[in-house]
Amino acid sequence: GTLIQWGLTQIKPTAVNTPATLLVEYPIPFSVAPIIVASASTTVPETVSVGVSRVGTQITDNKRHVLLTVTRKADTSSTGVFWIAIGKG
Repeated sequence: GTLIQWGLTQIKPTAVNTPATLLVEYPIPFSVAPIIVASASTTVPETVSVGVSRVGTQITDNKRHVLLTVTRKADTSSTGVFWIAIGKG
């Protein structure tokens, strides 16, 4: 059946305009790589970029993890990132 997992995590860049990453492990592995969407929780969205990347070289890695990336243009404040993954359980 369909499996939906989500979360909120904090990512703190160490320098302006330098990507900071965080590997998120799904609580329950998917049977195939899921669809993932992420969004920053910030009052200045025009200064924050959020990215989602598949991880690893093995197809099984994409069923267990996602790599979230935050880049801030103006400061190095900790940034909340909401994420949701939808796929087959």
